[in-house]
Amino acid sequence: MRVTEVRHAGLALLFLTGGKLILLDLSETAEFIRVAVTLGLGLAMIGGGYLYIRLQNRLAPKPPETVPITPSQPSQEPGS
Repeated sequence: MRVTEVRHAGLALLFLTGGKLILLDLSETAEFIRVAVTLGLGLAMIGGGYLYIRLQNRLAPKPPETVPITPSQPSQEPGS
């Protein structure tokens, strides 16, 4: 499994957990608490998305280093 796939699976799990929290766990709490938790969760997700974008280059695997191919020395032309 690639590192990118693992990261995307982790992000999907984060959003599924947030959806479960809002739809199931907060269904019987007071309205004020639901609003506060939803705002806090939204801010946490925005912060997580910001960090993901900011650290994306550091988390991505580096491509293998390539060696440039240089053409061989041209042969001397006759008559020069």
